[in-house]
Amino acid sequence: MTSTLNVLWQRPVRLAGLTPAALARVGRRADGRLRVALPTADLRAVWSVVTQAAERAGRDSSELRLVVRVNPALVDLPAPAAQVTHVGTVSQVVEFLHEVAGAGAGEAFADVQASARSHGEFLEIAEALVTCLDR
Repeated sequence: MTSTLNVLWQRPVRLAGLTPAALARVGRRADGRLRVALPTADLRAVWSVVTQAAERAGRDSSELRLVVRVNPALVDLPAPAAQVTHVGTVSQVVEFLHEVAGAGAGEAFADVQASARSHGEFLEIAEALVTCLDR
């Protein structure tokens, strides 16, 4: 039995990478960038390289979209501010997501699978994040 798989390539195409060449490639060719969390000052600097590359290539940089994934280890006690890109309380993670949006991210999401030990705990964490975001 033979089957044929047809793949439709649809936008958006978001690339990753952190080298100057990779950032320039995002600006020249992609619809945006997918990035794991960085401190917001670093995130702004990296995104600036992308948008400048887009403008040099004759593209409208406002059409690019930065998407940031936060992979926090959730803890009960507040983490030091310098660690909140990867560890913190639910409220710290939500505050960081808001900071990421202020740094230029059009989308940000928290991937909390590593923090949950069960399906039920995963749902509890998701509910806590949504509740905190809705405040």
